[in-house]
Formats: sequence, structure tokens, C-alpha cells
Amino acid sequence: MNKCVCKIYSQGEGTGFFTRIPFNSKLLPVLITNNHVLGQNEIKKDSKITLSLNFDKDTKTIKIDDDRKTFTNQKLDITIIEIKENEDHLNNEYIDLDDNIIQYFKKNEDEDASYLKDMYSNKSIYLLHYPKGNNIVVSYAQPPKCEDSEITHKCNTDQGSSGSPILLIDNQKLIGVH
Repeated sequence: MNKCVCKIYSQGEGTGFFTRIPFNSKLLPVLITNNHVLGQNEIKKDSKITLSLNFDKDTKTIKIDDDRKTFTNQKLDITIIEIKENEDHLNNEYIDLDDNIIQYFKKNEDEDASYLKDMYSNKSIYLLHYPKGNNIVVSYAQPPKCEDSEITHKCNTDQGSSGSPILLIDNQKLIGVH
């Protein structure tokens, strides 16, 4: 899993991860982190994002251009950046989304998606993250609490952990972003 998580160098250091999200009937490879790690100013045209992967001591750069899809939202505290596998040469792997999360986002806004509240009530979780910009760390916790689109967990984290994936222990699938 450490090939799926990266350290992001920005105003400070944060964590990000690679996954594929449904987009126009395809799975789009993306980097996800928090908006407070990479916000609007950091992902504007012609900016460069510097990151490193645990298994590779060299830093990598992603250049933001007009052809790259990006999304950031301060209120949701999330940033999503398309990965161009033929150009970025990250040699990373991708975390699979949990099927329940995919269904959650496919639901119509008018429908009740509260079924997630108990969906993970008996599932232990873990985070892969770079606290304080140090080496990658795994933190474990008992089942999280889900309320609407928020997940509350008790994994040990620190500065630099922001943007890390919240993963299920039993199937190593993504259920959220710390």
C-alpha cells in the first residue's frame, strides 16, 4: 500500500494518495489530498506540485496545465488532481474505493444516504500517513463513526497527516480522507 500514498511538499508537508474515481463512465486516476494541503493557489495553471513516494527517495513533480482535470473545495477540504500516467511517471499504484462509497456518491442528492451511518460500525480502519513530514506511518483504530459525509476516527495523527487515506483493515479499500 505504500506505493499508493505520497508525501506532498507545499506550505508545509502533507499526505496524499492515489486512487481511481468514476468520471464519465471511466475510472480516472487521481491524486487526492486536503484543500488546506493543496488549495486553489497551489493547483492553478503552470504551478508544480512536488511529492515523494516512500519507496522512492527522489521527489517527483506534477505540472498543472490546461489539459489536467483539477477540483478543490475549501468547505469540503478536498483537492483532486488528475494523474496522467504517460506523462507523470510516478510508478505508483492505486487504492480501490470501497463499493459502499461508490454507491454513496452515485445516489441522487434528494435520496437518503444515511445508510453509511452503520455501514462501517463493525469495521476497523487504518491510515497511512507522513506525520511531521517523517517516514510513512501506519495508524490503526477501532470502527469509525459516520454521520452524513463525515467520518470520525481515533487513529493517531499529527501535522503532516492531513490528506491521508482512511482504509478498511479487512479489504484495504478506501472509505474516506483524513
